[in-house]
Amino acid sequence: MSVDTRYFVDVFGDIVSNVREQYDPVSDKEPYYLYGHILDILDRLSIKDESSTLKFEKYPLIMLIQDFEEVSIGRGAYEYNIPEVKVIIATETDPDYDSTKRYENTFKPILYPIWEYLLKSIVRSDYLNITSIEDIEYSKFDRVFWGKESVYGVTSNNLNDYLDAIEIKFKNLKLKKYLNC
Repeated sequence: MSVDTRYFVDVFGDIVSNVREQYDPVSDKEPYYLYGHILDILDRLSIKDESSTLKFEKYPLIMLIQDFEEVSIGRGAYEYNIPEVKVIIATETDPDYDSTKRYENTFKPILYPIWEYLLKSIVRSDYLNITSIEDIEYSKFDRVFWGKESVYGVTSNNLNDYLDAIEIKFKNLKLKKYLNC
């Protein structure tokens, strides 16, 4: 007897694959998925910029930001609580857009639909102990001109690209691992 060793980054990758099937059913490519420390993600996006084909395969993007804690909840290796994990959904924007144009051109047609698909896909996952969208605990931030935060809001861009984003902090996700008999 062994335990299914699905790791959270892979479980979340499957969730993003489900989002992709709903958001981009024809080519099944968008949104893209990257996970890791934010500096690692930024490096991988910069590498894509150097490729004539991959530079167009960056956005929209769902990023699972590490590090996150996994806490055993009394069933040994079979169930974990992830107290908090940060996810960012980002897409390119025009740097000249004001907030109104950003909502009309990036948030409403791109970011919000991906966000809705993400919630539904989390519920569908066999590896998370969630039965409805109402069971998902989170805080969500709309980030017009996503970049580095300061006391006075966003002060600079994190990437070479101009982005709008939704930042989500999911709380108390229950990850189930299964016995393979």
